[in-house]
Amino acid sequence: MSDVPPPPPPPPAPPPMPSQPSGQAAPDYMVLAIVATLVGFCTSCIGLITGIIAIVQANKSKKLAAAGDAAGAAQAASTARILIIVTFAIAAVGLLINIIAITTGNFYYNFS
Repeated sequence: MSDVPPPPPPPPAPPPMPSQPSGQAAPDYMVLAIVATLVGFCTSCIGLITGIIAIVQANKSKKLAAAGDAAGAAQAASTARILIIVTFAIAAVGLLINIIAITTGNFYYNFS
């Protein structure tokens, strides 16, 4: 027989990745972002823009959470939340401007 030592054992397998990230999961703001976008669209075009960006950030948060990146998901969720608040604020200002314009008689459409 030869004096060759046996090969070393294979390294241990890495632990399986958890399907849910450990700790607190990032909140899902998708439904609220869609509602804010619709409300923003009804009152101003700027609200529509910020609402669409909020939807994109909420979707990014969901994808990062599914991939296991809890920090990235929390950051995207925080950005979506801020944009939702901004969208609702813009919608409130637009609604207030419309109410003032209607009550003072300065709101009319000239279709001719």
